Amino acid sequence: EEEILRISEYVRKNSGAKLITMVVPESSVVSMKNINFYKSVGSLYLPKFLEVSELAKTIRLLSKKYSFEYLPLYEHIIEVYTKKNADYYFDTDFHMNRKGSEEVFNYIMSNKY
Repeated sequence: EEEILRISEYVRKNSGAKLITMVVPESSVVSMKNINFYKSVGSLYLPKFLEVSELAKTIRLLSKKYSFEYLPLYEHIIEVYTKKNADYYFDTDFHMNRKGSEEVFNYIMSNKY
């Protein structure tokens, strides 16, 4: 929290930039294939399937407290996944595939960021 306060104050005092923060969900949040892969290689921790992480919730609260914008990408990815059931991540990788990258791009552009 102290680091976020320091960054937001620095940006506000030293530039005309607008601080916008988002949290990208880990692939296992919206991909059963990734859950199965991570379990097969011995992963001990996975975020809960289709649930917003504590980190995303905390960043949202801090954005209100310190007056910077939180772009709810985490929530958006869960929402569009439940509607479209599309694969947004590579099967054995935590990076977004082309469809996932396009979804993020379109979301940011539709919000005029």
